[in-house]
Amino acid sequence: TNSLSYSYFPAIDVIDIFPSSLTVGVDVSIRISGVNFFDSLFCQLGQLSKAKAIVIDDKTMHCMFPPMTEPGNVKLEILWGETSMLENTHYLIFYNAVESPA
Repeated sequence: TNSLSYSYFPAIDVIDIFPSSLTVGVDVSIRISGVNFFDSLFCQLGQLSKAKAIVIDDKTMHCMFPPMTEPGNVKLEILWGETSMLENTHYLIFYNAVESPA
């Protein structure tokens, strides 16, 4: 006999991403607040490879990525395996650093 096993996880709801705007060329470290976080989650930022989420508790997690190279709006995904766990779309804004006048 073969048996199948299923896991049910409630949808993740993101309430806040901090910071939500970042500078191009700087390492990315974000704190995500929400509900229903669990171990084994990954974050994906745009076309960058997945990064293991650091889940603090069911309401807080951190994600870290290498620097982005271009300004613009970049989609954030929270994944379990290859499955997106988000019901809504979230973006981070990347901008070029403004140089101070000499």
